[in-house]
Amino acid sequence: MSGSEMLVLFDFNGVIADDEPVHQAMLQKVLAEEGITVTDVEYHDVYLGFDDKGCFAEAFQRAQRHLSEEALADLIHRKSACYDAHIADHLLLFPGAQECVRAMSAVFPTGIVSGALAKEIEAICKRADIWEAFALVVSAEDTQACKPHPEGYLKALALFNLFLAEHGRRIGPSRCVVIEDSVAGVAAAKAAGMHCVAITHSYTASELGRADRIIDRMDQFTPELVRALAGG
Repeated sequence: MSGSEMLVLFDFNGVIADDEPVHQAMLQKVLAEEGITVTDVEYHDVYLGFDDKGCFAEAFQRAQRHLSEEALADLIHRKSACYDAHIADHLLLFPGAQECVRAMSAVFPTGIVSGALAKEIEAICKRADIWEAFALVVSAEDTQACKPHPEGYLKALALFNLFLAEHGRRIGPSRCVVIEDSVAGVAAAKAAGMHCVAITHSYTASELGRADRIIDRMDQFTPELVRALAGG
């Protein structure tokens, strides 16, 4: 079976973009303006892996405060503005991320499934000159449920199968390999029925134990590993 009948899906924040500390700082800043404190430990244990919507909803629920849809949209906008201002002067990539994406996309169709906003993903990928490597992107705007729900990964597979259907083919989740950095992300990939490689950028190997393979560096995520997992 050819590489075109497999799919490799990258999480973004914490896998390609080394920007989790930025997201944490901006979330804490905006919440502090609302009188809500999130400690570093709380962020790691509760919020890491959530999209902005999930983070703000969780924070307000824990503070026992009502959060309207209008207020939620404003919070997301304010955090995004802070993030945009920061990345305008910083290209935050993990070592080997560009090379990994390029090497993988030369062999397999690749995509991104992330709780980040689409414009944030596009801005960083274009600056890193890897935007064209991705056949599809599923971002925060494309899903109702954030990780650990599998919606994002299932949507990515459905989009890829729309393309394959034009050629009379389709694949199941067992032909997909995901790379994730968070416990919630690993849970989402496994719930979607996909193979998952976890990288220890954000959590320890023991915390990521549900993954099929655990790696420490991006150069360890190779086409050979994808084939070993998905049987290509």
